[in-house]
Amino acid sequence: MFLAIGLAIVALALFIAWTTHWRALRTTMFVGAGLAVGSWFPLLIGIALDPEGRVIGNALGLGLLAWFGSALGLLIILVGLIMWLVKRA
Repeated sequence: MFLAIGLAIVALALFIAWTTHWRALRTTMFVGAGLAVGSWFPLLIGIALDPEGRVIGNALGLGLLAWFGSALGLLIILVGLIMWLVKRA
């Protein structure tokens, strides 16, 4: 459920970033979306390369990295959405 909400927010941010001409907003949205999505890659690579967890012993750390990266990315997107709403008002 939370993943679907997060992906919807990232999709909205990318849509706004691609349709706006305001450089600061576009950069904020792309950075937030990139951080929210890109923070999951270390965990996914670790799972793909070592599914049994023998070599990568810190899967909890990778999961926390993914969670905090997603939260920070969504927070940056929220700041961008507030900037967009203030500019439109």
